[in-house]
Amino acid sequence: MQARAKWRLYIGLTLGFGVLVGGLVLQPQAGAPNYQGKRVRTWVLEAYAGTNVGAAFAAMGPSTVPVLVDLLHRQELPWQRQLRLLAPKLPSRLRRMLFGNADIPRAVKLRCGAARCLGMLGPEAASAAPQLAQALRDPEPAVRNDAVLALGQLGTAAVPHLTLALQEQDPHVRQAAAFFLGRMGQEAAPAVPGLALALQDKEASVRVDAAIALSYIGPRAGAAVPALIQSLEDPDPSVRSYASTSLSEIRSPNVWALVKLINQRDLNIRKAATKALVENYRALRLTAATFRKMAQSEDAASRELALETLGILRADDDATISTLSTALKDADPKVRLAAAKALFSVFWKAQAALPALTACLDDQSPDVRIAAKEALDQIQKLNR
Repeated sequence: MQARAKWRLYIGLTLGFGVLVGGLVLQPQAGAPNYQGKRVRTWVLEAYAGTNVGAAFAAMGPSTVPVLVDLLHRQELPWQRQLRLLAPKLPSRLRRMLFGNADIPRAVKLRCGAARCLGMLGPEAASAAPQLAQALRDPEPAVRNDAVLALGQLGTAAVPHLTLALQEQDPHVRQAAAFFLGRMGQEAAPAVPGLALALQDKEASVRVDAAIALSYIGPRAGAAVPALIQSLEDPDPSVRSYASTSLSEIRSPNVWALVKLINQRDLNIRKAATKALVENYRALRLTAATFRKMAQSEDAASRELALETLGILRADDDATISTLSTALKDADPKVRLAAAKALFSVFWKAQAALPALTACLDDQSPDVRIAAKEALDQIQKLNR
């Protein structure tokens, strides 16, 4: 008896399901867009299945947007959810008849497919940006992923929504939002404050894409400079590298903040800050005092970096010439070489270094001897 009662339940559920589905399928939709006799819903499911439906939506155009937005919010009805939860208890034949072989609910397929199709329409679907942004909080990760990808194809209308998406819970959504903002270049300038905040994200991948996005925005991302400077101390080397690149593209970092970083002990931080200064400022001689101080560091690599930078800056004041002359007597040959090359770069003011350079002609390092001779030759040519 119990088995017979169960079968009656199964048959009743099946008939009820069939009636409801039949009613939905057969319900006329006057004026609804279609292509080649297929409704939007059918094309959406084909899009989910991986079929190229670009031609269909190109033909139907923006008239499909309201339908797609409706499908984007399509949820399972309570009875459908209950039926799906009951599915494991159904006989396999009945289960296949009701649900097929797929484990993914049709409502999820419709939401994913609708998002993909809105992305295909591009800027023509700009009016759907708020609905796609709402879908970024969908309980299904696949829907969230398709929604953020679609937003990235809508153009500038999506900028405020992608900016807010930088704060979503899903790290994949945050990273994708930063990526697509970067692809928009200068048009994403309104997102600069949000991207600057994303440089502090707990996920390194998000911080990397935020830094890259700021580099693509370029000079219009000046408001992010303090955050980028702070990112030069990020524990992730990729973040530090892209932050430095961004500062180069923006071309307006805060000199004194970078100078502060140069006084850090970490050589990588010093290198990144030095690169940012060299690439972004023509009047860097104002910072020569900082590098003269750095040339007194206990760390040989830092002394070498400081002297190389003084040479790049063509700093030719008396204090710098004195620092370079003293460095020619450094115990480290790399430091002596950097000093000789720096003096070569400012040979027109290097007369005071003649005694120290002459002494280097007997240096143990052949590289130092060569660099010293080249500097002396230039100075002597000038005095002829």
